[in-house]
Formats: sequence, C-alpha cells, structure tokens
Amino acid sequence: MAVTIPDEWQHKGLGKLLVQQLIASARDYGVRQLYSVNLADNSAMRDLAHELGMCATCDPEDANQVIYSLAV
Repeated sequence: MAVTIPDEWQHKGLGKLLVQQLIASARDYGVRQLYSVNLADNSAMRDLAHELGMCATCDPEDANQVIYSLAV
C-alpha cells in the first residue's frame, strides 16, 4: 500500500484517515494482508504504523528499509 500526502497537508491526520479507509476497503474486498515498504528513518510512517497496529520487519534485502504489515 502507499499513501502520499503533500507537505502542506502533513501532520493534520489526513494520512491516518486515508490509511484507515484503505484498511476498511481491503476488509470489504477480502484482502487479508497489507504491506508498506518505507525508509527506516521515516519517523512519520513509523509513528503511523505503530498507531495502526502494524508490525515492522527489517527488509532482508535492504537495511535502509522497513516492511510494515497488517492483517486485515
């Protein structure tokens, strides 16, 4: 999954709202797992993933990336 928020809209809860809608739609369509691959130093995504209850795993192919996953 991917969500991009323009700089002027960041830190207003829009990303969280969009991901929550994405999760709800995934459930409606029978999707069982969502993944997001992000840079390890992306603290905003780390915080969002934590708030949403996502699991974090180091990318075995790139130490600069984290793989977030969520069973839906």
